Amino acid sequence: MPVDGEVPFLIEQTATQTSEQRDDAPGNLPVQLTRLVGRDAALGELRSLVWRTRLLTLSGPGGAGKTRLANALAAEVRPDFVGGAWWVDLSTTLEPGLVPQVVAATIFERDLTSDPSPAVVARRVPESILLVLDNCEQVVDGVADLVVELVGRSPSLRVIATSRRPLGVPGEQVWRVGGLAVEDPEDAGDTDDAGDEPDAGAVSLFVERAVEASSRFDPDAPGVRENIRRICGWLDGMPLAIELAAARVPVLSVAQIADRLEHAGSVLRNPGRLAPERHRTLDSMLDWSHQLLEPEEQRLFRRLSVFRGSFSLAAAEFVCAGYLLDAADVLDLLAILIDRSLVQVVDHPQEPRYRLLVTVRQYAAAKLWDGPEAPTVSWRHAEFFVGLAARAKSGLGGTDQLAWLERLEADHDNFGAALDWLLAESVEDGARLASLLWPFWYRRGFYREAQMWFEQALARGGELSDA
Repeated sequence: MPVDGEVPFLIEQTATQTSEQRDDAPGNLPVQLTRLVGRDAALGELRSLVWRTRLLTLSGPGGAGKTRLANALAAEVRPDFVGGAWWVDLSTTLEPGLVPQVVAATIFERDLTSDPSPAVVARRVPESILLVLDNCEQVVDGVADLVVELVGRSPSLRVIATSRRPLGVPGEQVWRVGGLAVEDPEDAGDTDDAGDEPDAGAVSLFVERAVEASSRFDPDAPGVRENIRRICGWLDGMPLAIELAAARVPVLSVAQIADRLEHAGSVLRNPGRLAPERHRTLDSMLDWSHQLLEPEEQRLFRRLSVFRGSFSLAAAEFVCAGYLLDAADVLDLLAILIDRSLVQVVDHPQEPRYRLLVTVRQYAAAKLWDGPEAPTVSWRHAEFFVGLAARAKSGLGGTDQLAWLERLEADHDNFGAALDWLLAESVEDGARLASLLWPFWYRRGFYREAQMWFEQALARGGELSDA
């Protein structure tokens, strides 16, 4: 069924006029701690597209800023939706068939259906909502099936998706997210400092992040902006790469950063490499950021890639400690990785949590599996989460049930990663973990997920028990 919206201008106008009255609409949009830079024109165009199509897909390479742009867009139009704006992170969902369950769990929380199929979930979703599906590329088929059901049932529902490739749904409006402008077109060829003129988006982003990284950074010093333009040019205006470069300002001058990038220019632009140029640019920036880390920082960075989604400090200390890395040092090293923009802090009601952006985690995982320590780290990861599930068993039957459910929910994705590893390496341990997780899955309504893991365990010869 086509999903292009046939929404009269009057509806768009009315929604805009009543936005103030709907500012308390429900939802769960992530709160951003930094300003979106260099995307004003894009936001203006995307705002109008939200009302012209039912499915708007922001497509582009990793590190282009799709997630950040989608979040800003959703925040601006959220008051126009009576049912609110709902954010669903699919970055850790690897099975297309689990997409409806993840969406249902986000919107309905504990009130889940026993049949989280696309059709059933679509019938329960409120009519006038904005649904943002982030990081869809690895479950495109599952997302497409659900979106077709959703938009076919409600003409006022809107879906914004972010993906490295389009969903392929009829009527899908694809908006390509590229790098930020490196210089104002009117100033092209002008290498003088900008003076009072506004900076191009890429330069503005570098300046903001550099000032945040170092209070001593002076963007108006002679030659600074020229070097920033050189940096942003080599990085193709890619936001994530620019932020990684700006994080080096406390230890390198912008001239040094620019010189190092230009020295690596043959690597960045080597036509013999198969990856698209923008992907090569980001990989090279990550390579450089990785090389500038101390050996123990590199160890923690690559070991953290074993986590799926977010993780706690306790988990990082247990999983990543070992060979040349003490658990007591993890916190200080983690703080350094946060300063380097390689690890993000995630707010959580119980305790701070941390995560690696998808692109960064993929890079770190490649580093981990290039060496001999990956199996050991994966086993420690599985051991930690088997232990957590075992401790939760009694807690789920007591007065702290809600707290335990929230704790297990926070590590939902990590349990999936542990099950993947154990069912491949030790079926009996995998079956035990699946059995331990059954009370959690049951109380949360994750029946489809439970069935999937139980079937995998039984198919590989495992035996389920009451653990």
